Amino acid sequence: MRDMTRDLTDTVIAVTGASSGIGLASARMLVEGGARVAVQARRSERLDQLVDELGSDKVVSIHRQQRVGCAFGGRAVPVGAAGW
Repeated sequence: MRDMTRDLTDTVIAVTGASSGIGLASARMLVEGGARVAVQARRSERLDQLVDELGSDKVVSIHRQQRVGCAFGGRAVPVGAAGW
């Protein structure tokens, strides 16, 4: 299997379902890779905890900032990980 890692520095990525499960793991992994991540989920208190954990310079809750472009500028790559 080939190595799929790459530098995500300054890439803006929007992750839905980021309060738990795959969405939460994705947000953490993307920040670790250098991306700036806009997170969204129904449980806003968990998003607030995630922002506190990873840093507001790298993660923003879309509940606080409704437009991803306003949060970090430019376009964002969407990652749909919301479940039921």
